[in-house]
Amino acid sequence: MGKQYTFYHLQTLALVAVLSIFSISLYAQKETCIADFETDSQNLTVIFTSTSNTSAIEISWDFGDGSYSTETNPVHTYADSSIYLACLQVANDTCFDETCKIVDLGGVNSDDCLAYYEYGTTENDLEINYFNLSIGNIDSVLW
Repeated sequence: MGKQYTFYHLQTLALVAVLSIFSISLYAQKETCIADFETDSQNLTVIFTSTSNTSAIEISWDFGDGSYSTETNPVHTYADSSIYLACLQVANDTCFDETCKIVDLGGVNSDDCLAYYEYGTTENDLEINYFNLSIGNIDSVLW
């Protein structure tokens, strides 16, 4: 009986070791999403091109004028010359990210201004960097 117990115990240890290695490899494959995009405009029509680093299952665009899309690289025509804040969200089973950018279709004159910033974290997430992307006639900035 002692040999059967030992054999069973070794099988259990081997199974635990295999499962541990399997779970480690699953954890190591976790992807980090980075949402990003570029725009190209002609008059009021804007071509949005996702440059995100992920094979996203879900893509969602908010064009900043009440219109939305789930296409990967949509083309959108705005109704007016103005400033819009367009946002892209990407997600899959392991990650989510969103980024927003200003789409300026001639809506700012020299007396107007639009306060806008983006932020990002360092690789170890211990520091946050803010980037002033405000446009227009700006005399001063207060953070």
